[in-house]
Amino acid sequence: MSSKLKIKKTCQFCKSEFIAKTTVTKYCSHKCAQRAYKQRKKEEKVKAANENSEAKKSNQKTSSEMKISSPGKGGEITGEITNDVVQRGEITGEITNDVMTANEAAKALGVTRKTVYNMIKNGKIRAYNIHKRLTRIDRESVEQLLYFEPEESEEYDSEDFYIISEISKKYNVSPSTVYETLKEYKVPKRSAGKFVKVPKNIVDLIFKKYI
Repeated sequence: MSSKLKIKKTCQFCKSEFIAKTTVTKYCSHKCAQRAYKQRKKEEKVKAANENSEAKKSNQKTSSEMKISSPGKGGEITGEITNDVVQRGEITGEITNDVMTANEAAKALGVTRKTVYNMIKNGKIRAYNIHKRLTRIDRESVEQLLYFEPEESEEYDSEDFYIISEISKKYNVSPSTVYETLKEYKVPKRSAGKFVKVPKNIVDLIFKKYI
């Protein structure tokens, strides 16, 4: 059953009023969500660049004031070791903000880690394998899923609906994948006897990547 909740809100990007279907909706459209995301990322990169510049200045000052001691019995050169760490650098906030772990993505989307990995496999989420067992997920692709809210229509003709088997056959995906995807995107459903019907326009928008 689709939600009948309707909340009057103001878009956080274009400031226009719209009717939201959930309490956490921030933007009036997917377009505004994308623009807000790009603006936020630009601001984060500028901030990270400024912080990185300040850190480099501080490190250069520290390095110039540092006295490198001679090797002791253990062969330790304190200054060289410290300076080497400075040269390698810390992982900046810019990198941290651009990616997230599978656990973080699962928590943000309200799904399991297994579902997150299935979404990566199906191309719905971008991810990068840094090491053999270390996967980092692109934050933008996760946030786009969070902001995506298909428009609902109060009335549909029967020819405007799919049943699950039709979606599975058309897009060559398993029925379980269909159910999982419909649940993730909160697609409105209707019962028709033993069948579940979903609007074609919303389904085609979501599943077009499988063609």
